[in-house]
Amino acid sequence: GRFTGTPHAGCGVSGDARNCTVGWRLTPEARGAPDLSFGARATRRESGADAPKGEFGIEAAVRW
Repeated sequence: GRFTGTPHAGCGVSGDARNCTVGWRLTPEARGAPDLSFGARATRRESGADAPKGEFGIEAAVRW
């Protein structure tokens, strides 16, 4: 009944825009566990013309 937590981060630059993302994903540790995961992610988007924007998301995925 345990989960493994995996952090992730990334940045992307394109022209005058920049996106930076940080997040965390949880997946079951057991071998016979169902293929599912839970995650959270925060993103900051910056562009030369617009004000910076922040986003936060939560996801759940199940595969069968």
